[in-house]
Amino acid sequence: MITYPLSLAELSSLYFQLQQNGAFCRGENKKHFDNLSLEEVLAIALEESRWDFRLLGILIDFFQKNFIHIKPFLLRNYIQKNKSPEVIGVIQEWVYTLNTSPDLKDFFTLLTKDLKRDDEYKLFNVGQAFNLKNIQKEATSSLMQYKKWGFLCSEIPLLKENLIAEKRLHLYSKEERMNILKELLSSYGEISLQEYLKAIKNSVTRQHARLDILSYKGIKHKGTTKGSIYSIKR
Repeated sequence: MITYPLSLAELSSLYFQLQQNGAFCRGENKKHFDNLSLEEVLAIALEESRWDFRLLGILIDFFQKNFIHIKPFLLRNYIQKNKSPEVIGVIQEWVYTLNTSPDLKDFFTLLTKDLKRDDEYKLFNVGQAFNLKNIQKEATSSLMQYKKWGFLCSEIPLLKENLIAEKRLHLYSKEERMNILKELLSSYGEISLQEYLKAIKNSVTRQHARLDILSYKGIKHKGTTKGSIYSIKR
């Protein structure tokens, strides 16, 4: 029986097995997980990714590039035995930010069919040390790719090789952006456009962000358009 998080030797072996199957990572064969199918290795990696954030990025990259080589029915069978099978849904959401081909969508539709999230949100990155402040941050700033599947996390997991500066990731709904804006105004009293953009990870254009702020009830601003400072009318 496998226990999580994996030991360092197990994790190195897992990376090695993923590397052997074409994943963008390196590991050393410590004689764990030998003679397992690709689908078994992936199921283990999916569960472990809640403790290893880089592994999540590696899996996202691997699935979007190599899904054609994976047996979805077999993988689904292994995933359903995991404690957190919903992780495959998180993978799906992030893969869709990189690739939305019809074949890829069919692949994930099969893997996530009848997959239900828990009623309560769980912290995704359970390997991180959380204090009350960080937990509150995750609760207010979590990205929709996690929240859709019952997790809280505010970090973008994509490998730097998959991040395109010109491409804006759809990370927050309008309601979520308004909640972040409310939290900023409550904490700091007044904010700049750049501070708001940073808080929402530059996921919309400057013009879109400005419209967000101006649509907030009771907002006022001072200064020029580019250097405006925004606050709530008292």
